[in-house]
Parts: sequence; structure tokens; C-alpha cells
Amino acid sequence: MNRKADYIFLENNDDDMKLNRFEWSIDGKNNAVISWDWPRNRIVKLMFIFEWESEKNPDTETLLREGYKHEVVTRDLSAKYTTSIDGKRKFIAVPGYFNEDKGITVYKPAYVTDWLYKKISLVASATYKPLPLSQFQKATLRVTISDKTQLPLVCEVLKYAVYEQGRKIGEYPLDSLSMSGACGFYIKKEQQVKFIFDDNYSHLIDFAVSRR
Repeated sequence: MNRKADYIFLENNDDDMKLNRFEWSIDGKNNAVISWDWPRNRIVKLMFIFEWESEKNPDTETLLREGYKHEVVTRDLSAKYTTSIDGKRKFIAVPGYFNEDKGITVYKPAYVTDWLYKKISLVASATYKPLPLSQFQKATLRVTISDKTQLPLVCEVLKYAVYEQGRKIGEYPLDSLSMSGACGFYIKKEQQVKFIFDDNYSHLIDFAVSRR
């Protein structure tokens, strides 16, 4: 799109420019998926899509006039935009159309997603080794993380507990050493370990327990 385009910005009272639906999600491949229903006025054939990383709220007029990098989706081709995501992003969607004088009219109150995050893949497992002639067994934990730079976050949201006959008898934090499988601890043979994941972080982490 021409960075030097002449833009006209419409305000909130133009109902013909409003989207009927605007939704967003992260799919199973860490892609951001933005979808919408086009405005009822079929003259609106353009959707400007911006990626935004700053905590500061974006201004539609500034983004367009300063030529901030963006993609354009046309009405004839799609009502959806998909892109891979790294880190965290907001996406800004701005509907518009070409004027007779080759300028572009846009709807200034942009549609903005929540923060979308690249998810961490987290797989945890517990293995047991019975001790001969003993009532105890050695439990060893292992946690595999797709992004090791996020280890501090994982240590905050993942714990383990020891259960006996369905009753929790202790809950403990995890650290990098206990996650690596490099050390173990002893529990009774009738006890088992269960992992406790904070579901408030499910938008950041895909968590699974490996049954070995």
C-alpha cells in the first residue's frame, strides 16, 4: 500500500463502517488468527492489519500517516488474517475503502485484540524405582520446556504434590534441578506424585503429563 496515501478518517458515528464481528485466537501451531464479518456497506473492501508490541495504546491515524508496517486483506479474498506469532502481540484491524480521488477512507476507531502470546510447550513426567527390601521407592521428575528462557515462569506455575490413597499429604515447588531428572526423592511405595498446574496461565502454556 502506498505510504504517501491521502487518508480520510471517519469517526464513531459511521455505522456502515463498523464490523459485525471481530474475533481472535491462537491455533495449535502458535499462529494468531484474526477473523471478522465485513461491514454491511460493500464499498468497504480493505482491512489494514497492524502488529503492535508496545504497552502504549496505538493511534490509528499515526500508524497510517507514518507508514507503520502492515498487511492489507481485501474483501474479495478473505475475512481472516493468520500469521505466526513470537513473544506477545496485539493486532489492530482498520477497515477502509478507496475514494474516487484515489485517497483512502478508514474507520478511525480501530479494532484491537487482547494481547496474544506464543505458547510454551510443557511436558512433565514422574518415574518410580522401587527399592529392594524396602517400603520406599525413588521418584524422579522430568519437565521438558520448548523455550528454556521461560524456566522462571514455569517454576512459578508448576508444582508437584505427593498423594497417598487419594489424599494429598504434601505440596512442593519445582526448581531447575528437580525438573531435570538429575535428582530424585524417596516416597512410600503406595504414594504417587501428581503435578499441579496453575490454569490461570493456560493462555501462555500448553501443559501435558507424560504417562511413562
